[in-house]
Amino acid sequence: MAVDYYENEKFASNKARVANRVELIKLLASRFAEETLEEWLARFATAKFPFGPVNTFAQVFADPQVRHNDMVSEVDHKKAGRVRLLNNPVTFKDCNLAPRLPPPLLGEHTDAVLREYLKFDDNSLSDLRSSGVIS
Repeated sequence: MAVDYYENEKFASNKARVANRVELIKLLASRFAEETLEEWLARFATAKFPFGPVNTFAQVFADPQVRHNDMVSEVDHKKAGRVRLLNNPVTFKDCNLAPRLPPPLLGEHTDAVLREYLKFDDNSLSDLRSSGVIS
């Protein structure tokens, strides 16, 4: 089914698409649901724009290219135990860019970042904490 969204004034420019984003997303979601991912990938393969699927974590870690390029590392996490992370896709000879640390817990580095980069003191942090801005 051909849909000419570009002929509709509500979607004719980026500004118009942003203003009508909710409606456009509903229309596109409905249209994309009409075919399988494989059908869309085949259709887009001849298009002249970049595209790719949005994968779940399970799909990412199972991806043949990710596995072939040894793109997965494991690190120990304080709460989650051993977790798998993706390596940096850019590689350099004799330079290990694999993750060395696990993802931080929510708020784990808040105080240090605010102190170092914004020069907040104890009173400022306390005010932010008591007003619920940070935890």
